[in-house]
Amino acid sequence: MSIGFKIKKLREERNLSQPFLANELNISQSELSKIENGQTKKIDFSFMNRVCDFFDKNFEYFTESNQYANNNVEKNDGSVVGFNHGTINLFPENV
Repeated sequence: MSIGFKIKKLREERNLSQPFLANELNISQSELSKIENGQTKKIDFSFMNRVCDFFDKNFEYFTESNQYANNNVEKNDGSVVGFNHGTINLFPENV
């Protein structure tokens, strides 16, 4: 399950609108939509910190379905999420 999907699931469980959550997280509604739908390939750590604080979840909640290896997270589909310079890179390793 992707980070964006987990954010969407938490938002929907709490009956929050995208505009409301986007405002609380200090981003635009369109950017939140892109994150939730997997269109955003990099997610800033400061944004994730705000998400974790808002939903009272630790960062591992958003990455727990992934396997860790060498500062990267290998996802079930074989793509690698690399941690680099304050962003989460969601591009497959061969891109």
